[in-house]
Amino acid sequence: MTNVPPAPPQHPVPRHPDGVRIPLLLSGIFNTFAALAWASTCIFAVVGIPLLVLAIFEFKAFLELGRGGPYAPMKGRVQTLGILEICTILTFNLLSMICGIIVLAQMATLDDDRPA
Repeated sequence: MTNVPPAPPQHPVPRHPDGVRIPLLLSGIFNTFAALAWASTCIFAVVGIPLLVLAIFEFKAFLELGRGGPYAPMKGRVQTLGILEICTILTFNLLSMICGIIVLAQMATLDDDRPA
């Protein structure tokens, strides 16, 4: 009979949604500035309204993800925000688009059933 050493204890990996939260916050800031820039023009002020609404939803999701708890219910909402962030390239908001790509790439941090 051979002596097999016991497997080392596995500690659960903490799940922090910071890979999603930080780009959401940055995109909300960039969208707020872009909305103000578009609102400063008289002709294209209407373009800034959807950017401002998107920024509000991003700030709200940022705060909800900071509360902790199960993140799986937020996954659909965050994915929608990531897609809308990518669509902001239509308003020449490149920084928000990059944040949207990062958000979609980091969606796995919101899985509650992933292996620890």
